[in-house]
Amino acid sequence: MNEFSRRDLISIPAVAVEVQAYRPIFVLGMVERSGQFPFQPGLTVQAAVALAGGFNFRAVQDTVVVMRAAEGEPAREYRSDRMTLLQPGDVVTVLERWF
Repeated sequence: MNEFSRRDLISIPAVAVEVQAYRPIFVLGMVERSGQFPFQPGLTVQAAVALAGGFNFRAVQDTVVVMRAAEGEPAREYRSDRMTLLQPGDVVTVLERWF
């Protein structure tokens, strides 16, 4: 029993939580403007590349590398396509095409 219930102040407590800000994502490699960008829920690799100004002329456009760190574990790299959903803190690297 908590203090609110003991004093008969609140009979059924309820709590609401809202995320104020997510960790940013990073887009690196063969894009027009690499850098840090704000994360939004539902953000895909394609949208992240668009935030970075799009692919440049040397970019591999069908796959990218996403580096993701899980809580308490080292970061891991994954090959991903354009529709992969990103998570806060992800690093997207667009690879260079060799002609």
